[in-house]
Amino acid sequence: ETLLMAVLGTTIGAIISLPLSLLAASNVSPHSVVYNIMRFLLNANRAVPDIVFALIMVAALGLGPFAGTLAIAMASVGSLSKVFAEVIESVDPQPVTAMKATGAGPLLSFRYALLPQALPVMASYSILYFEANLRTATILGLVGAGGVGVIIHQYYNLFQYQKLMGAIILIILAVTMIDRLSDAIRKRLL
Repeated sequence: ETLLMAVLGTTIGAIISLPLSLLAASNVSPHSVVYNIMRFLLNANRAVPDIVFALIMVAALGLGPFAGTLAIAMASVGSLSKVFAEVIESVDPQPVTAMKATGAGPLLSFRYALLPQALPVMASYSILYFEANLRTATILGLVGAGGVGVIIHQYYNLFQYQKLMGAIILIILAVTMIDRLSDAIRKRLL
């Protein structure tokens, strides 16, 4: 459940972040006003801790992993959009300029010149952020947002410290395995 919350939350956050990052990238944003407003909104989103998003989602949707997944997605949007915007701003502008010189519009230039440069780095950051979201999903269970955090909270409240330590050891092993796997995937992408 915790793993699925992290996967879905990160995926939803990354999908929402892609169009927002285009509005927050100075070299692609349609107007400086749009750029400034989007940067402000992303900064506001990043200023809110994950646990606050979880509390809001639990209050709005009730206890369970659905609330946790949406909290992770909402928290991911601000950070991933900012990182994606930075990646878009750092791409080599020459392929984009060459596409435009051949008469290609902004959509084709984005699709065939900008996106191929940015996508591997964006995917790498998404995988890295997934690792952080896995740890976040563990914590969110403490406020009722589902996952293994609920079990940890239960063991703690019942003074079952041996089971609590066992759960923590399993979490450490799972995070370590996922870290190794995501490291290998990131190396292939870049």
